[in-house]
Amino acid sequence: MYGGEPDLDALFEQQARGRDPQQREALLHALQRLGHERALLAPIYEIAGLRGIGPRVAESGLGLIPTYNWSGPYEDVRLK
Repeated sequence: MYGGEPDLDALFEQQARGRDPQQREALLHALQRLGHERALLAPIYEIAGLRGIGPRVAESGLGLIPTYNWSGPYEDVRLK
């Protein structure tokens, strides 16, 4: 699915503009039910790796392998 669902978008906008907590809760439940029935999925994740370079490192492994987010081969990391 690309571009969204017009009826779900309308429900979402109605829920966002609403002020009554019970009505907003009912709209959220309706959105969840419809999303579950249609098996809609929006994978949201962030690939994060801890990286750090200290004063004792002459050349880190970061960036040694193009498009690789983590430290490259540990054999290529040089210390001062």
